[in-house]
Amino acid sequence: MRTTRTYTIQPAQQSSLKSNILDYCARFEYSAYYDSNNFQYGVGYREKYAEFELLAAANTSLILTNTKTILNDVDRFMATTPDWLFGYLSYDLKNSFHSTESNNTNQFNYKNYSFFRPETVFTLKGNVLSIHSFLDSQTVDNITKELLSKKPKEEKTKRDAIHLKSTLSKEEYIERVNGLKQHIQIGDIYEVNLCQEFSATAIELDPKQLYSQLKATSPTPFSAWFRETNQYLLCASPERYIKKKGSLLFSQPIKGTGPRSNDEAEDKQNLKNLLQSEKEISENVMIVDLVRNDLSRLATKGSVTVEECCEPYGFPHVYQLISTVCCQLRSTLQFSDIIKATFPMGSMTGAPKLRAMQLAETAETFQRGIYSGAVGYITPNGDFDFNVVIRSFVYNEANGYLSYSVGGAITMLSEAEAEYNECLVKAQAMNKTLETLNGTDFEENH
Repeated sequence: MRTTRTYTIQPAQQSSLKSNILDYCARFEYSAYYDSNNFQYGVGYREKYAEFELLAAANTSLILTNTKTILNDVDRFMATTPDWLFGYLSYDLKNSFHSTESNNTNQFNYKNYSFFRPETVFTLKGNVLSIHSFLDSQTVDNITKELLSKKPKEEKTKRDAIHLKSTLSKEEYIERVNGLKQHIQIGDIYEVNLCQEFSATAIELDPKQLYSQLKATSPTPFSAWFRETNQYLLCASPERYIKKKGSLLFSQPIKGTGPRSNDEAEDKQNLKNLLQSEKEISENVMIVDLVRNDLSRLATKGSVTVEECCEPYGFPHVYQLISTVCCQLRSTLQFSDIIKATFPMGSMTGAPKLRAMQLAETAETFQRGIYSGAVGYITPNGDFDFNVVIRSFVYNEANGYLSYSVGGAITMLSEAEAEYNECLVKAQAMNKTLETLNGTDFEENH
């Protein structure tokens, strides 16, 4: 049985506490660490949508993964042993719900989905740290004492530069964009998300150091660390896939991207350009329609609403257009029902969803795996929250394979070279992170 201990935290302790919790969790083969980075979307957002400033989990003796009855083991667990679960949904889980395949190259061993029941859960809300653990109270008190008193190590290890190489040359990417636009012209699809991977091999690095630097470079509201044995997800996502809170279910797709600038006047003009872009706005509106349709399969009659549409939000390296689509959930539905109706998220597929996924598979050169999937948690009362895995490093410690992937929506209004340049804008956080640590660069694949 879990015991819960709560502690009052002083504001000056928060930064070192977060670092120490990551350090504690990272030592276990199964661990998760989700940090909202004090991000403020706007008035009322935190009260309505945000749950924790920090949520982390460490160690496990129970793992749920890849059964023949997809996700039903999660439903059974929550019905019989309601407790915390932390885990991920791989993009390739789509093959269990749709007429799709994933046959491209795969350098990782991510399962279709994986959840673990943690030994210890850390939550930070305001100035209150709560620790929910199967460990005894005295052990938890000792852990907390260490977390609050330990001075984080300054990790400044420099390594040889990492040269990331794209899976597609610029010319190949442009060719694929134009090929997909032909499908749009004939009415096969009206939007598709095309992704490319940048990777390096035989890399030795400290995943915790890389994640900490990524978080410092790009502090986003759905930042996540997830370790599964020797595989690491290091994520700086700005996007939520789906959240359930009581009977409320909502999704917040991002579509529409504009660059940021250090020059104030130029930055304001970039935002103005984004808000006046027919192409960027149409991308978002198309996916809003798709999400509305997905949620309508789960909602009580007439409850699907678009709370905000194409609202601009600023992040360190990009402006994004975000929409919020909500519904009241029918009471008979379980976790698996909700995922089957909505996954993968429309912002990473395009529309119509099935055909867009099929075409993306033929145009891409790598298997997305956990990229374009989701990572998150389920609470003991059945609520849950999952991000969209973008702006992320994925690292396989066993074979030294390091990669990140970027993508964008292709519509009839897309210009192929502009789409390629948008991918480079989205890659800035990862490139800057590696450059800070290792003097890293990337090169096209010729």
